[in-house]
Amino acid sequence: MAGLCEGGNEPPGSLKVSNYPFSPQRSALFTRHIWNHLHFRRLIRFSRLRHLERMPEGRLPKRALYGHPGGLRKRGRPRLRWLQDVEDDLRRVGCKRWRQRAQDRDEWFLLIKEAQALHGL
Repeated sequence: MAGLCEGGNEPPGSLKVSNYPFSPQRSALFTRHIWNHLHFRRLIRFSRLRHLERMPEGRLPKRALYGHPGGLRKRGRPRLRWLQDVEDDLRRVGCKRWRQRAQDRDEWFLLIKEAQALHGL
């Protein structure tokens, strides 16, 4: 099959997207691609969170995740931290006590399976 933007001799029944830059078909393909990418990135964040949670207390990545650098913050709304964003995703899955579940490998992978099945995540 030729590229999505190219016309040409596609076999019958193949996917053909028009050459117009903002066609409905191209928009649907792009939206599906972005959705799959975001879903995949959220699942990767869960695995990184488990990795960080199981680290010893003195390791630098864990201290950076839970530490407070001190100093003054800018005025306005506080920025959303990575951990807050991942905890929000875990709440959508319905996970409570994620720190305890991260210590048990089997329970954590069940959580990942639930997150894969959830379309709103």
